[in-house]
Amino acid sequence: MPVITYGEYSFNTTDLPPVSIQYLLEHYTAHYLGNVQASKVTKWKESNATATEAEIAAQLHQFRVDAIQALKDGTVGTRASSGPRGPKLSPLDTLIRDIAAQGVIATLVQHKLMDEKVAGKLKLKDTITIGTGDGAQVLTFSDMIARRIVNPKYAGEIRAEAQRKLREQERAQAKIMEQAAQTPDLAEALGL
Repeated sequence: MPVITYGEYSFNTTDLPPVSIQYLLEHYTAHYLGNVQASKVTKWKESNATATEAEIAAQLHQFRVDAIQALKDGTVGTRASSGPRGPKLSPLDTLIRDIAAQGVIATLVQHKLMDEKVAGKLKLKDTITIGTGDGAQVLTFSDMIARRIVNPKYAGEIRAEAQRKLREQERAQAKIMEQAAQTPDLAEALGL
């Protein structure tokens, strides 16, 4: 079994006694078949607004059956096209990516390559054709974001804005922690 990592913490699953492994399996199963599948139903209902309670229950059942099959097939936690998920981005890199994405969307809308409503719903794998004829390029939204991040025209500005936002987030978090420490009765009353 592999090493499991959560943030800065990690452990080798071979070091765990059977009771701990059973505990983790039971709790993950409850989360996976409960919350994760319920979330899928919520998303499914967005495009099936007139679904009856029976149809909703049937869809939840099907999601759970499919989830169990994915567990048996060993495909949970993998993407069909790229295998296991890569490492999570750092907070700074996440902000850089988000700022670059906003810039790409603004450029697409500004140059009338895409309607604002459509551009705001782009997924990383969505493709956009830039130009016409032999000079046309087909790029994914992800490619455009990556290009913008390394483009000398935007790279410094994107990084500076991301660093500024990260500092703001850190200050806000520190302020919340300081207030919570000064009013322990309130935090305790709220169960925090």
